Amino acid sequence: MDLYPRRRSPLRSRWAGAAAAVLLLVLLSVAVVQAQPELAARYLPDTVLDWLEPWIGAGEGAEEPVASADHLAAGLAHFREGHLDDALDAFRRASEIDPENAAAHAQLGYTLALRRRYGEAVEAAKRAVSLDPTSAQAHAALAFALDWNGQYDEAIVSALRALELDPQSAEALAYLAEAYADVKRWDEALENAERAISLAPGDFRGHYHLGYVYETMGQYAAAVESYQRAADRAPKLGFIYVQIAINQRALSAFDEAVANLEKAIQVDGGDPVAYEILGRLYYDQEELERAESYFEQAVQVDPGYASGFGWLGVANYRRRRYEEAIQNLVRATELYEALYPGLEARVGLIPQRVAEYYYLLGWAHVFFGECDLGVPAFDRAVRLDPSAQPAWEGLEQCAAEASQSS
Repeated sequence: MDLYPRRRSPLRSRWAGAAAAVLLLVLLSVAVVQAQPELAARYLPDTVLDWLEPWIGAGEGAEEPVASADHLAAGLAHFREGHLDDALDAFRRASEIDPENAAAHAQLGYTLALRRRYGEAVEAAKRAVSLDPTSAQAHAALAFALDWNGQYDEAIVSALRALELDPQSAEALAYLAEAYADVKRWDEALENAERAISLAPGDFRGHYHLGYVYETMGQYAAAVESYQRAADRAPKLGFIYVQIAINQRALSAFDEAVANLEKAIQVDGGDPVAYEILGRLYYDQEELERAESYFEQAVQVDPGYASGFGWLGVANYRRRRYEEAIQNLVRATELYEALYPGLEARVGLIPQRVAEYYYLLGWAHVFFGECDLGVPAFDRAVRLDPSAQPAWEGLEQCAAEASQSS
C-alpha cells in the first residue's frame, strides 16, 4: 500500500489537458451554432458542422417537451381571452414542436372547428385520438369536429366513446347533446346537455350546447337564455354572442341582436360570422347597401368564408350588380364544393343554400345573354335541390331561347 499519492506522469497530464481543451471547444462550438446559426454556417467548415449535429440535436430535443407545454398553456390562455386566432397559432406550434402531444392536437382540432376549418379540424382531432386512444378529451374533440363537419352519426359514436373512457366528462356530454340535436333526437339531446351542466355548472359549454338544442327545436327565447348563461361564464368568447344574436334575429329583436354582434366583434374581430349576421339583419330590413358592406367585411376578415361570399353575391344580385354577383357567387360555390365534398349526397340546409347560389348565378348569366354559362349553374342547382323552382324556370327559359335561335 502506498502511503503517498503517485505523481502523474507528464504524458498522462498532457493528454488530460488536451481532452479538456477539446471538450471545451466542442461545448463552445455547440453554443455558437445554437445561438448564432448564420454566423456558424459562414465560418465553420461543413465537416465540423456535421460532426456537431448530434450534440446540437440532443440539446434541442431536451427542451422540446417543455416548449410544447408552454405553447399549449399559452393557447389555452389566448382562448379564454377570446383570441381564437392566437390560440390556433399556439396550439399549432405546440403540436409541431412535440408531434406526440395529443392534448395539443385535440385543442387544435376544437379551435379549428370553431373557425369553420372543418376538414383540418377532423384531421387534427383524429391525430389526437391516434396518439392517445384512451383520452376522453381527444375523443370528445373528435366528436365536436365531426359534428361541425356535418358527420353527425360519427360524432355520436366518438362522444359515446369519450364517455366510456370518462363517464363524468361534461365536455363529451355537451358535444353529444349537440350531435343528438342535429339528428333530431331531442329528448337525448336535452338529457345530455342538462347532465353536462349538472356536472360542471361553471363551464360555458354545457349552457352553450343546451342553447343550441333549444335553437334547433325552434325555442329561440329559451336558446337566448341558455346562450346568455354561457356568455356569463365566458364573457370574452365572441362566438357565444353571435349565437345569442342569431336567436334574437329569429325573435325579431333587431336592436338587441345588433348590440350582441357589436360585442362579438369587439371581443373577436377575426370572426366573419358576426359581420355576416349583421349583414343579414340589415338585409331583412331591406337596407341592401348596408347589408352588402357587412358581407364585404366578412370576406375581408376571412377570404375563405363561403357563406360570406354567398350572401354578398345575393345582395349584389338584389341590387342588380350582376357582374359582382357572378364573381362572388362563383367564389361561394367553389368554396362550398371544396368544403363539403359530395355535396349532393348531403341533406339539410347546406345543399339548399348552395342551390340558391347556383340558380342566382345562372340568372345573372342569363341577364347578360349567357345561357351557355347559365345552364350548368341551373343544372347543378336542381341536382342539389330538386325543389328549386327558379332553377327549373331558368332551364326552361334557356331551352326556349335555344329553340328560337336554331
